[in-house]
Amino acid sequence: MPFVNGLYQLLPGVYGVFDQPIDETDYNAQIDDFAAAFNSVRTIASGGTGASTKQGAINSLFSGSEYFKDNAFLIADPADVTKLFRIDVGAVTGGTTRVLSMPDADVSMSAYMGGLLNTASSFALQTALGITPVPVIKNVVGAVNAVKADNGAFWRITGTTTSVTLAAAATLGAGWTILLRNDSPSSIPIDPNGAETIDGAATLTLIKNASVLITCDGTAFETMFLNQAVVDAAIAALKAGANTWSGQQSFFTAGTPVLVNSNDGTEAKIRLSDIGVVRGYIGSNAAGVGIYNHLGALLAQFLNTGSFFQMGTFSSTGASDGFRVSAAGQANFSATSVGTVTRATFTNPNNTVGSISTTGSATTYATTSDERLKENFQSFDSGTLIDALNAYHFDWKVGGTGYGVKAQQTYAIFPDAVAVGTGEPGDEEFMPWGIDYSKFVPILLAEVKALRARVATLEA
Repeated sequence: MPFVNGLYQLLPGVYGVFDQPIDETDYNAQIDDFAAAFNSVRTIASGGTGASTKQGAINSLFSGSEYFKDNAFLIADPADVTKLFRIDVGAVTGGTTRVLSMPDADVSMSAYMGGLLNTASSFALQTALGITPVPVIKNVVGAVNAVKADNGAFWRITGTTTSVTLAAAATLGAGWTILLRNDSPSSIPIDPNGAETIDGAATLTLIKNASVLITCDGTAFETMFLNQAVVDAAIAALKAGANTWSGQQSFFTAGTPVLVNSNDGTEAKIRLSDIGVVRGYIGSNAAGVGIYNHLGALLAQFLNTGSFFQMGTFSSTGASDGFRVSAAGQANFSATSVGTVTRATFTNPNNTVGSISTTGSATTYATTSDERLKENFQSFDSGTLIDALNAYHFDWKVGGTGYGVKAQQTYAIFPDAVAVGTGEPGDEEFMPWGIDYSKFVPILLAEVKALRARVATLEA
């Protein structure tokens, strides 16, 4: 055979000699061996690929460990083929070219790959790749300004912080975001620039131990909320009476108000929002459960002591302004002013029809009697009305006695003084007939004047 141990060898008698015939048997055998050798798989050691197909050649040349196969390209360390670097293109869309660009600098991945979640490593990698690094966690103390370079930052606010002021929305640009957590000992205001708003308000109060994600649309700021899974879990926890939240949980779904819970052991609030606009809060405090405006100011509360609902702060000595009503049906008003204070007004589409007011020593119950609202003034015979009316001393069926008229009887004579009732005693919707005795005062006034005139005539 001419191909022995990877080497070609010529058979005797194959070399041509001048003016001598060639042995066709040896010559033909040699040619056949050449043809067979050229068509056979040539080993890598003898300069071949060790295979008869393209993929077989790749597999042989890369020892089956480093190759281009199954949508991936592997590069191996020649000294240790178990050390591999793989580029996988299996997820690339057909007919699409994806480009991986490297910076015009030497980049060593070994400095970063061990701790990309570490802030320093992340910053270093971003810088090496030509990306402006964004702070991952930044501890903030004192009054601070959030600027464009803080896009995507997470600020942990600690110590005594006066406020966080946001740069102009137009400067920050649409899509700018920042995540804030208040770990300071008190609530802090977050103030947009100038007349700009956050959640539709001039400022946002971030209570202690609460977090908020703020985003800019180029003209104003809004707070962002968690996904529906968090919403469902939080609502389920609320329904179950669980108290497992801490910090701030906020969530939003189209058409549904937003709830935010912040529980730091001394204060818990639920924030009510509508399409990203804070409307107010409901929360606990030392006195009970309070209702707060969008700035966190207390408007009203349900008091634990006495089962009262209170607006302002009621004081039995007039030391503060307030109103409260109890579960027992009692209503109390207090005011610091000793001047005339209107406590209640009664209105309808026609106008204000009455009021209750106080002075430094008395209470006035007024019904509207403005002459500018009246017309067709006429005198009347008060005596005829008084003669037709009957007053009685009577016993109440439930106990007690009294003096008065019969409402139904009076209605036929003087209906202006009667409030017509409905139903019968014992009916679910029974409303008894009533009398407004103040309506008799003008009649009595006219009758007294008539009597005084007659007395004067008799005494003349």
